[in-house]
Amino acid sequence: MATGYSQDQLDLMDDVLEAAAPQVPGPEDRKRAYTVSAMKVSGTDLGVLLNLGFRKGESLLVMLNCVVSRELIISLTLGSLVHGWHLRGAGVACADHLQDPSPDHLSTA
Repeated sequence: MATGYSQDQLDLMDDVLEAAAPQVPGPEDRKRAYTVSAMKVSGTDLGVLLNLGFRKGESLLVMLNCVVSRELIISLTLGSLVHGWHLRGAGVACADHLQDPSPDHLSTA
């Protein structure tokens, strides 16, 4: 395929892009990562509000627009069906300590 670039230029671009790419998280990074231990969700006309609770007692309110929410729903549904999540006894975590998100929270998500 003709790109208008020489092979040397393409090789240089490849090296620059590879050097600029973020590192893949390793085992030590995963140990330090925040883990969501509870969640409350609310749908709105603009998408989905997620109130995520972490093991360290912190929480984060996130808004996913309709497009992202739809893709997430499809991926979660297929993942559950294909990999049998629903058969493995995956339960619902207690989230009583989290506030139920509502459309009033859109401006802070």
